[in-house]
Amino acid sequence: MSLSDDFPVLLGPVRLETRFTETELLVRVFPDEWAIDKSEPHPSEAEFGALRAYWTALWRAAGLPLAEQAAWQEFTGRVAVGRATWLTNTYPPANPGEKPANVQDGTAVLVIAGAADVSSVVLRTTIIQLARKAGMSRRTFIRRFKASTGTTPGAWLASARIARARELLKYSSHHIDEIAIAAGFGSAAALRHHFRRHMKVSPSFYRRQFGETGYEAMKQRRADDSRGTDKHSV
Repeated sequence: MSLSDDFPVLLGPVRLETRFTETELLVRVFPDEWAIDKSEPHPSEAEFGALRAYWTALWRAAGLPLAEQAAWQEFTGRVAVGRATWLTNTYPPANPGEKPANVQDGTAVLVIAGAADVSSVVLRTTIIQLARKAGMSRRTFIRRFKASTGTTPGAWLASARIARARELLKYSSHHIDEIAIAAGFGSAAALRHHFRRHMKVSPSFYRRQFGETGYEAMKQRRADDSRGTDKHSV
């Protein structure tokens, strides 16, 4: 069969599977995944969410091979295999040595994410809600949490909220009220109180000292808005 310039042809990657029978060789051809290197150094929020779900499922697997394989398949269903491998190597758990193994059936496994990897939903969650999600009473949850991490859920949640607030102050141009809500504090006043307590400086001072492109973009937009207002008022 000859090829014509009238009909462009795109050659894509394929995967072959073979099987021998007594009389013949069977070959199956599957379309394979395109490998595109976009050189994205910082994962997206969706990728972080998939990674958190993977580590959580892996910990809950408690060493069972089938459950661990299912966790990986779920992860690679959301993120390409190569990218998924890079994510797991670049963003490992804070305590890989504490991965549960050979856990008896019926044992509750408490999975604790790192402060920098916590979703916005968890940041806005109370200790009682976390305990209910873990299937424990508030007292049991606090006791087991402290035994696993060396700190209380309240202190851990505060650190996670501060970490998110620092990230948004440094890299975004969001208003302080928006940052307070996104970080789980609920109000700018609460954010300022806890931020001063943990960082010994105000959120505004921290942004001036460490803010990057987000803060500069915010100042530029405000300057543009000001010029626009002056132009209309003339």
